[in-house]
Amino acid sequence: MHVINMESFTNVFPIDKIIELAQSMIPWAQKNTCDKQYPHTKAVLLFMEPSTRTMLSTEQAVMNLGMRHTRISAADH
Repeated sequence: MHVINMESFTNVFPIDKIIELAQSMIPWAQKNTCDKQYPHTKAVLLFMEPSTRTMLSTEQAVMNLGMRHTRISAADH
């Protein structure tokens, strides 16, 4: 699923499914065993405004989950 804006949430993939998926990750996070759970997944991180702290913490979270990522930090270019 790709979330671009609120119109991305349709009956095909309702918000309830996203909440259910997030809740299923809670035990991993509490046990600190979520490392490398998504090794075959890629995330595209789009930052509309510069924020080094937000960018770095998001990248670290993605890497902790074992994902590869691409960062787009200058959306206006």
